[in-house]
Amino acid sequence: MILLQKCYIHILNPIYRINRNNKTLRYTIIQVCMFLLFSNILIGYSYTRLDTTILLNRIIISLVNIGDLGRSIIGTILLVIIIFSSIEEKPHVIPWKWYIFDIWMLFNIVVVIVGCMHEIGEGLLISQLVVMLLLPLFYFVWQINGNIEVIFNLLSRAIVILVFCYSIICLVNYPIETIGMRYEASTHNPNLLGFFAVVGCVASYYLINSQNKFLSFCAQISSGITIGFAIFSVSRSALISIVLSTIVWLIMMIKQGNCVKKIIVTIVVVCMSFSVFYFSVNRGSDNYDIYSNFVNSSYAYTNSTENSGSNNGTQSVIIDRIDDFSNLNQYSAGRIGIWKLYLDELNYTGHNVLYSLPIRVIKYDGTGTYYYMYAHNTALEFAFRTGIPSGILFIIIKLFAIIYCIKSILSKREEMNEYDLFIIMAILSFITISSVESVEFLFSRDITLIFYFACIPLFLNEKKESDKK
Repeated sequence: MILLQKCYIHILNPIYRINRNNKTLRYTIIQVCMFLLFSNILIGYSYTRLDTTILLNRIIISLVNIGDLGRSIIGTILLVIIIFSSIEEKPHVIPWKWYIFDIWMLFNIVVVIVGCMHEIGEGLLISQLVVMLLLPLFYFVWQINGNIEVIFNLLSRAIVILVFCYSIICLVNYPIETIGMRYEASTHNPNLLGFFAVVGCVASYYLINSQNKFLSFCAQISSGITIGFAIFSVSRSALISIVLSTIVWLIMMIKQGNCVKKIIVTIVVVCMSFSVFYFSVNRGSDNYDIYSNFVNSSYAYTNSTENSGSNNGTQSVIIDRIDDFSNLNQYSAGRIGIWKLYLDELNYTGHNVLYSLPIRVIKYDGTGTYYYMYAHNTALEFAFRTGIPSGILFIIIKLFAIIYCIKSILSKREEMNEYDLFIIMAILSFITISSVESVEFLFSRDITLIFYFACIPLFLNEKKESDKK
């Protein structure tokens, strides 16, 4: 641990001498790189059914087709720029929690060793090398800076800007035209749109508390848009994550005191933003019957063909996915069956995914079979690809993160950090989504990236640091 920090210090010292007097420029670079980092992931979500006669579309198609490996390389370069631009204070050794550091390193070392033995997935080996070496360097720099809230502020601003840009693209090019279908926008899977919505919501909620009134107002508008994306995608894990984030935001606001006016104003602006975005994407129609059902919960359509189609769309997309529960496997969209098959295949050294995937899974209602490339659980995915030990170690890391969240929520107001709101929302959202989705690729899933960013304070032994001061 100390040895690694000393290596970091030797790398950072020359850059520190350059960075000392360029704060505005450095912060701008960080924000731009954060925007590009998450844009890189969002482009990877997109499908390639574009007109290839247009130059911009050909560029987008090329970026989509670079795969997880290409996105990992681009992401690594951007992260290095962010780290080097973040250095403000003279690097020195700081106290870390040795048990978290050891588990973190052991987990990544296991993944890397197995990844050198056989194929674990395109780009996953690079991702874990970054998690093992570059992310601790990122944490080290911001812990020394002593203003962790700044990086979350810059990160959140970049994401909110991306939300506005993407919402405009969706309004122009991807209206909701088919009733009864989950909305995908430009993505190839509505769950991916759900991931983006959760990340946007976490960033927006964090900025609502900003002292800058204009920034806070923009964040309120962005919150309404991201909630809209989540509802349109009908991703249950995304909706649960946003509900949890909303509860956490309310708790933190109440703990701050004198917050009633702020909460009411936020609710009003978010509802108005959601309404405008909802009807704009739906081209003025209530395709999801959200407002119809809200106005009259017992509302029933007549026998007209048009209304019947709209009602069926609502039932199949929203209500059926939440209310229709015949058995746990069916309610989880067959995930219980998938998990059982993956558990049966686990071993201590993992599998070469070139030969072991996809796995054949019988559909939960017995009407056919599906072939799955992913375990729909991140810890299980690591265990399948790189062996049981890595899956267990990953679960331990998540437990450390959950413990931090619980301690922060239960702490007194004067003991809270300004950045705790972002960390709690990001970690709880990742825990929720990673329980039912495979999101192990750092630079291919935005929810994974904000989780690792949110782990900044986990390493720091704050008690020892305060004692030294």
